[in-house]
Amino acid sequence: FPSHDNLFEKLTKIGLTIGAIGGALVALPASGIAIPAGLATIGGYMIATGAVTSAISKLTVDPAQLEEQK
Repeated sequence: FPSHDNLFEKLTKIGLTIGAIGGALVALPASGIAIPAGLATIGGYMIATGAVTSAISKLTVDPAQLEEQK
């Protein structure tokens, strides 16, 4: 099994990637490129999903490392 640290590092990167793609979708209409409104809405959801995924994966704690710090 992969270590938990490795898993949560991957989740952080995935979350940041999803958020970046969502940000690009939301920013396209402002730069003059016309896209369907539904696609811009999906971009907003992608930003929220990426932010939550990254934040939760950063909040995880390894109990063994926590005990070592005490």
